[in-house]
Amino acid sequence: MSGLSWSAAGRGFRESMQLLCMIVMARFLSPADFGAYAIVMMFINFALIFGSAGVSQILIMKRDDSAQLATSLFYLNLVFGALAYLLLLLISPLIAELFDNAELVPLLNIAGLVFLVQAPLLVQRSIMERDLKFEALVKAETVTILIATCLGIGCAFMGFGVYSLLVFNLSAIGLLTAAIWLICDWRPVGMASLPVLRETMGLVLHFTGFTLLNFLTRHCDVFLIGKLMSSSALGLYSMAYRLTIYPVQAFSQIVHRVAYPTLSSLRDDPASARAFYLRSLQGITLLVFPALVGMACIAELIVPMVLGSQWIDMVVVVQILVWVGLLQVVTATVGTILPAMEKTRLMLNIGAVNTLVIVLAFALAVPYGVSGMATAYLLANLVMFFIQARVAWPLLGLSVGEGLKATSPALIGSLLMGGLVIGAGAAYRALDLHEIGGLALQILVGAVSYPLLVWLFFKESSVALLAELRHGVGASD
Repeated sequence: MSGLSWSAAGRGFRESMQLLCMIVMARFLSPADFGAYAIVMMFINFALIFGSAGVSQILIMKRDDSAQLATSLFYLNLVFGALAYLLLLLISPLIAELFDNAELVPLLNIAGLVFLVQAPLLVQRSIMERDLKFEALVKAETVTILIATCLGIGCAFMGFGVYSLLVFNLSAIGLLTAAIWLICDWRPVGMASLPVLRETMGLVLHFTGFTLLNFLTRHCDVFLIGKLMSSSALGLYSMAYRLTIYPVQAFSQIVHRVAYPTLSSLRDDPASARAFYLRSLQGITLLVFPALVGMACIAELIVPMVLGSQWIDMVVVVQILVWVGLLQVVTATVGTILPAMEKTRLMLNIGAVNTLVIVLAFALAVPYGVSGMATAYLLANLVMFFIQARVAWPLLGLSVGEGLKATSPALIGSLLMGGLVIGAGAAYRALDLHEIGGLALQILVGAVSYPLLVWLFFKESSVALLAELRHGVGASD
């Protein structure tokens, strides 16, 4: 299998297990539990930004002189991890007071252990990604996420409540750290070098700054809903976000893990870089677009059936966030271009604009409830999509029109499929079928109609893409 194939299979399995874990836990936990967990993870993920400090990107970019750099970044991560955990212990009472929820203190103190557990992992995993050792990496990640899923679901079944979510998160990272140390040959040599760290500090600041801005755009809605609404409202919103953005996260991470080092290596060959990017963009949209559109069409039926009646209010949020997912599928691929072309300052500037647009949109939407927040997120993503496309695509010699044309088979095919799935839903209600039968009918119609529609209307481009993918896999085996 090629690196892309291993990454795709592994990421797909891990994300599926994570989603399965959240769905099963939703049967035992309340929206308020998921709301508390979302607040905790917002602060955990914020601190992790400074611990990672763009390790993966820097090691790929500086692959020719990375021996001492890797050791220096390793020790830097250990220091950041310890400091982050100590700081969290000190401020956890203030966070609990801010959100008027005393239960957040023990949750934060336990969840913060991830700083200590993840710090020794980052460099080894980044080196394996840089060297395209995806087979070993994916096998380790697959085994550990399977064990963590079983532990999390088991704890939820035994009545551990929101703590079962922490068990899942900590065990997944802890087991992966242990596994990577067993299979990765790299070990730190000597001590950290201050001159080396000073030389890379500009890149560290650029990547950290961009990640921080991206964090603010992705979590200001969590903060506003958690602070100004309720834990239950936040739980509904966060679960809807997880379900709809799940395919985006799964496949965009595949693209980033493989496309970033590949585009970086093709920096001096614009024609090859452009062809590789277009193939990746068309492939990911063909896979993810129908999943998102199909989810919107069956949300009203599947949410109460799978999660329970306590989650019914999130249906509208899911149907709005699906359109956010469609945009983010494309912008996720755009996001690999700037660092690959060493445009880190430009990447930081775009991140600043993105933060401003999204935070402003969320602030204006607060009076309109959770569905208003989702709508604001959609409009802000639409604005930022065109800004990022106008800036990044020309670096590969692509116009906005050419980029959009590459997504047209997936978009048109998915929308046509969606119409047929909605029609199948109307038919099931007219025939008075059982809900499970109606859901099965809709899924069957979608699964059969989408590939036929794409083949019918975009046969030439589909055949070309399949041939290129087959050639790429064969060449790398």
